[in-house]
Amino acid sequence: MAKIPRMDARNRLLYRPERRPKERKPKLPPPDAYVPTVIARNGVAKTGAMALVELALGMPIEEALEGSLSVVAKRTGMDASTVSKWKLKLGLR
Repeated sequence: MAKIPRMDARNRLLYRPERRPKERKPKLPPPDAYVPTVIARNGVAKTGAMALVELALGMPIEEALEGSLSVVAKRTGMDASTVSKWKLKLGLR
């Protein structure tokens, strides 16, 4: 026999019906955990994007980032803000 829900004066349920637990997706590790990194000359880890730019340009990223921001941005085809962040991360400023 089915259980009859009990209601209060405002027609609200007095108990919560049984709920099934939601299936949770497994959490992925943070992106830095599974992106392969290469150690630069000064001991700072390079990102995967830096390694790809090195391969595309055929020179180490430290040499590719030498010069003013706008010149490097035009030469590499990147945004000046990206060049600035990478220089700061690699300790080239």
